[in-house]
Parts: sequence; structure tokens; C-alpha cells
Amino acid sequence: MHKLEQIRKKLGISKTEMARKLDISKSNYSMIIHGQHGVSKRVAIKAYEEFGIPIEELLCPEVQGNATNE
Repeated sequence: MHKLEQIRKKLGISKTEMARKLDISKSNYSMIIHGQHGVSKRVAIKAYEEFGIPIEELLCPEVQGNATNE
């Protein structure tokens, strides 16, 4: 599950509300969480400001995954 979706579910907010908090459309949010679109730097920064998600976790998720598996 995408990190943004994990946060959204933990907060108990709708996809529409999550997209609003990230200042993107609901369709863009859906494309991101389903792997059809990458996270832009702007969205990564907004996610950090809103939720404290480290920017590198969103921009380089495969690096974070490998780091935690070592």
C-alpha cells in the first residue's frame, strides 16, 4: 500500500479530503496511490508539511524499502 494511502486511512479521511490537503485533484491522488503517476516534488513537500512524511520516502520509495530490509 502506498505511504500516502496508509496515512489517509490512519487519519480516517476521504480520498477527496486527502487530495485537497495535498493540493491535487482526486484523480491525480488515485493515479499516485495506484502507481500510475509518480509523486512530484511539490506534492512530496506538501505531504511533509501536512503529515510529516519524509520527502525521500515519497520520491524514492524503493530506496527506503531496501534500507529497511538490510
